[in-house]
Amino acid sequence: MMRRAPLAPSNQGQAIRGQHPTFCIVDESPLIDDRLFVDNVEPAVVSNKAPFINLGTPKSKENHMWRYMYDDVYAGTFTRLHYTWRDAIEPGDAYAAPYSEEDMLEKMFEWGEDSIYWRTEYECEFVESVSNVFTPEKVKSCLHDFEITTPETLEQGRDYGSNITIGVDVGKSVNSTVITGWQREKPMGDNAGDDVARLIYIEEINPRTGGHDIPYQRQRIVDVANILGAEKLIVDCTGIGGAIEQDLRLACINSKPQIHFIAFIFTGGPRGSKTQMYRDYQSYVQQHRVIVPNPANLNAQEARLINKWIREHFDLQYTMDATNKTEKIAAPTGKHDDYCDSSAMGLHATLSMLPGAGSFGSIDIRKGTQQRVNRSITGKVSNTPLFTTKQRKVRLNKHRYGNF
Repeated sequence: MMRRAPLAPSNQGQAIRGQHPTFCIVDESPLIDDRLFVDNVEPAVVSNKAPFINLGTPKSKENHMWRYMYDDVYAGTFTRLHYTWRDAIEPGDAYAAPYSEEDMLEKMFEWGEDSIYWRTEYECEFVESVSNVFTPEKVKSCLHDFEITTPETLEQGRDYGSNITIGVDVGKSVNSTVITGWQREKPMGDNAGDDVARLIYIEEINPRTGGHDIPYQRQRIVDVANILGAEKLIVDCTGIGGAIEQDLRLACINSKPQIHFIAFIFTGGPRGSKTQMYRDYQSYVQQHRVIVPNPANLNAQEARLINKWIREHFDLQYTMDATNKTEKIAAPTGKHDDYCDSSAMGLHATLSMLPGAGSFGSIDIRKGTQQRVNRSITGKVSNTPLFTTKQRKVRLNKHRYGNF
């Protein structure tokens, strides 16, 4: 008889403890806490010397799955099978390959060859518990020679162009508030393709230049958006940013022209908004769609801000949680990710989202459009009473579309 026995920290392995299976299959094994696995699954298997199939996608090296695959102690115990995306493109004797090599290369280009997601999900690599989100080579490939605007050079009445988005990470405690301005552009010449985003403005508000004075920060964000002529303003409203969300929303509505305000909420986990946003960010960097000024050609104040932007991107890490189930994106202890979060939100609104003025709908052409009844003339045209005592058959007198 087959029995399902889930293991989770909530049940502490009680579902399998004391059992004596004659055949055991463990799926998604790397997601099981190492202590729960060693204390509960291994004794159950050893007691009957039961055939044991251990399946899963690699996560951290600090896990029983890695030991079974690569530790010499287990070399004669298991038959080790390792499959990657390269195996998925090979047809079998009884089935066609589910993916082509072009499909997988497109995925690699989308997620980034060095990203932890690609390495674990597609290359099936075991990674360290801590891994960098951006590689220095990819960050440096974003650097180009052009000027940038800072608070010292921001001019009222100057034309900064169109398609500008402001991203704001609101600081709390010891963190800074960082404002970045991004301009969407069409690449020209040989590089024509998807739109790119150019960093045109950067500002940091720290305890020395404004601290956490909420009214000052709120007004400063609105002033920068209006002077640059921004079309969108996206703000981190997860924590302290929520305190100024309504005021910023009203200020954007009252601006001439109006600014599309976006309140962004950070959520964690593998499907959380922060994880998805940074995966998009990695993809943009991989595709060379992010353009940042080279600090070597800027003045001292501008170079200081850009160098800080570069350094925070170098330091940003994926950190596996205690159970090795999900990764968390954060700066190392004692460092900050304010420039990264501000840029990630700005790029999300610049390259990922639909235009603020766009409105879209969908319709099933086989059913036709939904008809709106004019109650003021009901009974006058059809000579049918408004209220009847029997059911009427309502029919839409409109042919379906065809011949497509």
